[in-house]
Amino acid sequence: MQTGSATGALTITPIQKSGNNLPLSKVHNSEPKQELSTLRALAQHINPSSMTRNDAATLSAALFPDDPSAAFAAQAMILVNENGRWRPATPNDAIMNEKFDMFESIKGQMAFNQQHGISNDGLNAAQDFLHKLEAAKTTPSVDTYT
Repeated sequence: MQTGSATGALTITPIQKSGNNLPLSKVHNSEPKQELSTLRALAQHINPSSMTRNDAATLSAALFPDDPSAAFAAQAMILVNENGRWRPATPNDAIMNEKFDMFESIKGQMAFNQQHGISNDGLNAAQDFLHKLEAAKTTPSVDTYT
């Protein structure tokens, strides 16, 4: 007995298209604009070697919004003596606009912590971040859409 069937094979040929079939109004809006990273945005405005306490507060708010004990927040938590009373410093106080070297400040905090047996992990992370911040000022940004 012979069984057999004839099966036909269809060849599928893909349609070759070139160009963009979207309307012109959609083509111009299809590539999203690349946003600056937080690091690059901060690097444009803050120099760790010569920054103000307001800059430290800005860094702290951008990086650690829920952690007031962060290394950068400590620089902005200065108390001002006014007529024998202590109060938290405000962004308008003169001391908040004085320049200081954040690297030196962190080194001093590390020395204090080392003398008292306190961990420097958070300060090491802060110092590493400041080095990245300085590098972000000088290195070109990468456009992820090209």
